[in-house]
Amino acid sequence: MEMWKDVEERPMAAAALLLVLGLAVTVSYAVASHFVGSTMRRRKLKDIPKAPGGLPILGHGITLLRQTPWDLFTKWVVEISPIIRFNIFGEQFVVVAEPKFLKSIWQSNIRAYTKDMTFTYKPFLPLLGTGLVTSEGELWRKQRLLVSTVFRIDILEEIVGMAKRAVDRLSLQLEKVRNTKETVDLEELFRRLALQVIGEALMGLTPQECDDVFPKLYLPIMEEANKRVLRPWRMYLPSWTHVEFSRNVTALDKYIVGLIRKRRQLRKHEVKQCGKAAAARKFDILDRVLDHLGEEWSLEIEKQLTYELKTFVLAGHETSSAMLTWALYQLAYDPDKLQKVREEARAVGLSSAPATEGGMSEEELACIDNAVRVEGGLDYTLCVLKETLRKYSVVPAVTRLCTMDTDLCGYKIPKGTHIICLLQATHHLEQYWPSPMEFRPERFQEALADPFSFVPFIQGPRNCLGQHLALREASIVLAQLAARFNFTPAQKDEVRPHPWIVPVGPANGMPVFVT
Repeated sequence: MEMWKDVEERPMAAAALLLVLGLAVTVSYAVASHFVGSTMRRRKLKDIPKAPGGLPILGHGITLLRQTPWDLFTKWVVEISPIIRFNIFGEQFVVVAEPKFLKSIWQSNIRAYTKDMTFTYKPFLPLLGTGLVTSEGELWRKQRLLVSTVFRIDILEEIVGMAKRAVDRLSLQLEKVRNTKETVDLEELFRRLALQVIGEALMGLTPQECDDVFPKLYLPIMEEANKRVLRPWRMYLPSWTHVEFSRNVTALDKYIVGLIRKRRQLRKHEVKQCGKAAAARKFDILDRVLDHLGEEWSLEIEKQLTYELKTFVLAGHETSSAMLTWALYQLAYDPDKLQKVREEARAVGLSSAPATEGGMSEEELACIDNAVRVEGGLDYTLCVLKETLRKYSVVPAVTRLCTMDTDLCGYKIPKGTHIICLLQATHHLEQYWPSPMEFRPERFQEALADPFSFVPFIQGPRNCLGQHLALREASIVLAQLAARFNFTPAQKDEVRPHPWIVPVGPANGMPVFVT
C-alpha cells in the first residue's frame, strides 16, 4: 500500500510504472502470440518427419551454429526423409530437395510462396533493396520485363569481348609468376576478373575503376552480410564493424548514384548535340535501362535503379568466380578433361600463345564469338562448368516463405512456414546423378531426366536472367586459361568448401602454382 501511495504522490513515478507495465504486457503478448502461432503451425506440419535433436525454445539453433547448415540439411534429407522439418525459436522450417517439391514451389504453385526476407535475404537488403531478386508482385513483373529486355542477345555477343579482354589481363599477371615458387590465389583473381567484366557490362567501368572501388567498398559489405546470416545479432549490436558496414553502404550508394547522374548528363549532352545518345561509344546495360525509361525520372526511380545495379553486381560476379575456381581445381587433377577443354579452345581461336598488351582485334573477337555462339564451340567446356555447379552447388540453398495454407505434394504447409529448397541435396540425388561426388562433365552431353534436377539458377518464372551471360563469360575464361597454363594447387590436402559464405568458395582461398 505504501508503494501505491508513493506513486499517487509522484506523477512521474506513476508514468514510469505504467510505461514499464505497458512494455511488459506488450512483450508478453508478442511472445505468447509467437509461440501460439508456432504451436499451431507445428501441429499442421505433424505429417512431415522432424529433424533429430533440438532444445526447448531454442529448437535447432545451437545445432546449426555448430556445423555447416546445408551439409546438415543434406544429411537429414538423405538419411531420414526427402522432406523434413525443424525449428529455431519457434519458427517452423521445412527442408525439401526432390525435383517435384521444387517444381511445386517455384512454378506450379508459385502464388503460395514469396521470398523469405526474415532470414536469408535480410542481411543483404542494404545491397539488394527492392531490386529484382527481392521484389514481389507488380514491381517484380515490371523489373523482370525491363531486365529481360536489357539482357537481349546483343549483350551476350558483347560479353565475349569483355571476357576475352579480362582473361588476357589476368594472363599477363599469371605470366609474371609462371614457373616460379610464388603462388597466386585463384579465388581472389577470379573475383576481381568477374567484377571487371560485370563493371564494364553494367556501367562501362574501366578495369582500374573496378579494382579501385569494388574491393574497398563492395567486398567488405558482402563479407559482413554473410556473417550476419548465421549471426543475425550482428545487425543490431552497436560495434565498429556496424559503423564500417554502414559507411561502406553509404559510400557505394553515393558512387553508383554519381555514375547514374553523370551518365544521364552525358546522354542529355549527346542528344542536344546530335539528336540521340552517341552511337560512337559502346552502350552498356545502364544505357539500355535509361533508353527503356525514356523521359520518365524521379528520385524514387534513381533509388530503384541504384538497387538494380547493386543487385546485378552481386548476382553477376559471386557465382561466376566460385564456379571458375572449382572448375580449374577439378581440371588440375584430370589431364584428360583438361586436354578436351584445350582442344575446344584452340578450335574456336583461343590460342595458347601468351597474351599481349594490345589484345585481339574486333575482327578476331567476332570470329571467336561466332564460333562459340553460332557454331556451338566450347560445348564440352560448358559441360565442365555445369558439372562444377552440380557437384559444388555454389549456391547450396534458396528460401521461400509460405504466404497461405497450401499443399506441397500431399503435405500440408501452413501459412508462415519457412521453406528451404536444398539445391545441394538435389544435385547429389543418386536417382538423377549416379556416383554424385564423381566429376563427370559428360553427364550434360545428354538431356536431363528432370529439368528440376539441375537448378543452380533455379527454374520457373523467377529463374536467373543472367545465367547465359555468366556461363558465356566463364566458358571463355576457363578455355583461354586452360589453353595457356597449367595450375597446381599448393595445398596438399583436399580443398574444403567454406562452411558459411555463399556462394560457396574454398575455405582458405585457392593458392596455386602456375606453369
